[in-house]
Parts: sequence; structure tokens; C-alpha cells
Amino acid sequence: MMFLLFAMAAAERLTGCGDTPDTMTADLMEAFLKKNPPPPAFAARPKEAGPMYYGMDAIPKEERDETLRLDTVTVALAARQNFVHARCGVSDDMFNDYVLPYNVLDEPRSPSRAELAKLTADIIANDPAKLSEDATPQQSLIHNADLITRNLARVINKEHPEHALKFVGDSTPQRMNPEEIIDKGGASCTGMSILFVDALRSAGIPARVAGVEGWKNDINNGNHDWVEVNVGKCTECDSETKMCKDSGPTRSCDDWAFYDADQQLHENAPGLIAPCDVPFCASQEKSQNTEFIAQRAGTVTDPKNGIFPLAWDEDDKEYPGESRTENYKSMCSKCAKPEPAASVATTTVTSSQTTTVASPVQDVKVDVAVTLRTGQ
Repeated sequence: MMFLLFAMAAAERLTGCGDTPDTMTADLMEAFLKKNPPPPAFAARPKEAGPMYYGMDAIPKEERDETLRLDTVTVALAARQNFVHARCGVSDDMFNDYVLPYNVLDEPRSPSRAELAKLTADIIANDPAKLSEDATPQQSLIHNADLITRNLARVINKEHPEHALKFVGDSTPQRMNPEEIIDKGGASCTGMSILFVDALRSAGIPARVAGVEGWKNDINNGNHDWVEVNVGKCTECDSETKMCKDSGPTRSCDDWAFYDADQQLHENAPGLIAPCDVPFCASQEKSQNTEFIAQRAGTVTDPKNGIFPLAWDEDDKEYPGESRTENYKSMCSKCAKPEPAASVATTTVTSSQTTTVASPVQDVKVDVAVTLRTGQ
């Protein structure tokens, strides 16, 4: 852990923005421990999954959750102290809810957050396009979230070239924790989303998983999960385009940017992208009449919360969620491709000549080929 603190300090040593680090650490720690009591012991997992499934065999089972929780708090507070985007661009509530928690969903617990923190600190430290000194904390937050998103898979693949990350369908819940995903070279949409959320949180950036239990609200159509990153409030929203005027061309008016994790697995990963560059949003083929839900901090007993459905364990109703249907409906509504006025050749016959003219045809639909990832 001491190495981690030094690595992050070397990446970006900044001071200021309100409370001193010591005071802020005490306040945040107290608030977090009150809001997040120790979770229950690990759920039983298939024996055939092997020790990698737990990733903490050296720690007595009854102590694993508490040890992990404190470890993750240390990582989060180190990011808060050393990164201006985490200290000045993230509210206390957002930090408590979407940075400090050590788990994302019901993935097997492992001490991977500290290892991811080293990777993300190196990514920020080696950024070839440093922000100017007068950049705002929010600009720093967006810049570093994009930087980590674009480079995470590349950095992991460089360290593990023998099993580069790739999309592996139907691999939930077999591959869900970051340690195992990296070791085996990939996962499905749920596992890959958890990996990116964990990496962003390790750098003090609020992130969570969002998804659908089934396209068109039918589980037979397949579930899908993706990443949401909190990039702060938009101060000037274009009501027509639903894009934020005071940010880059990829920023919508919503507080949460989003992307499919498997979009970021290529050498030239796009990073934070506009809503219409996300396949399901661009096509709208499956997203119509679909309920969108995002993971939410807290407990399911909170009246503000709903339930985040686990498609791989339908009986587990312990993970709180919030509806994001109206948000996605608004963001994706601007992605529909305009239908061009097509024309066909018609023949007009007269007594003396034959003339070919172009006549407009209404309601001609144009199919757009878009790849949609589905399944666990």
C-alpha cells in the first residue's frame, strides 16, 4: 500500500480545494463507515471455479470483506489526496457513493483495486497531452476519465500479451472480478464493465454499471450492461441536440457519460464518446420500450431506490438501482437517422412519347447495420 501512495503522489501532487487532506480523510471515512456497514460474508461459489474465484485465500473467510473494505478506502483516499479531479471535482456524496465502495455488483471479491490504482496512476502520469494549469477540476475529471478509458486495455494488454482482453459472451458469473478477467483475458459485458468501473474508481472517478434486464423488457432478448461515468453538471445544455455546450463534442447534458466496455478493447479505443456513438443508442432497434436501470448506492430498503436486476441470479434482489429510462430516451432520441426521400423511376405513357420521371416515395426505411452486444 505504501508503494501505491508513492506512485499516486508521483503521478499528480496537488494541494488546496477546501479542507486539508487530513480533515477530509477523517470526515469521509466517518461518513463512509456510517453509510456502509460491513457487508455479509461471501456467498457460496461453485467449487469448480477454483481459488482464483475468491482471490483472497490467504485471508480468513470471515475477515475478507472487512479487510477489502479498508484496503479500498485507503486507495480511494489516496486518489482523493493526490488528484485534483478527485479532490476538487467530485462531491463528498458522489465520492462516498461511487468511489469508496469496494464492490460494484455481486462479483467475487479480490484485492484488485490497489493494482488497478497503480495502472491508472501511470496512465495519468504518462499523459502526452497534459491539461493546462488553468484547467478547471471538472475539465480535469473529464480529461482523466477519458484518458483512463482509452488506455486501460492497452496498458493491461502490454503487461499480459499472452491473453489480451477481449469480449467473451456468456461468461457471467464465471468471470466477474477484475483479477480473474485480466488473468483469463476477457469477459462478457458485465465483467468488462466491472473492470472499467473499478479502474475509474481506483483513480477517484465516480463510476457505476448500468444496464437492461432484457431488450424490449423481455429477458429472452438478452440482457446487457455498460459503464456510466459521472462527469459533473452541465452548465449550459442545448435543448435541441441534448449536448452540453460548455464541454467537448462528446458530452451530453446528462451528468453521466456512458459507453460499452467492449468498445474500449481496441488499440485505438475511442474513450468517452457521444451517446449516438454507443451502438444500442445509435440504432434504437432494441432500446425502444426498454427499461434502463443503473446501479445506485445505498440499500434496497431506501424508498428512493429500486432494484438493479442480476440476469445471472434472478433471485438476488439485494442490489439497489435507479431508473434511467427517461435519461436514455432523451439522449438517444437525437440519434435516429433521418429517412431520406427516396425516389423510384416511373414511366409516363402518352400518345406520342414515353417519359421517365422521378417520383418521391414516402415512408422508406433505411436499415443501419449496428453491432449490439447482448447476453451475460
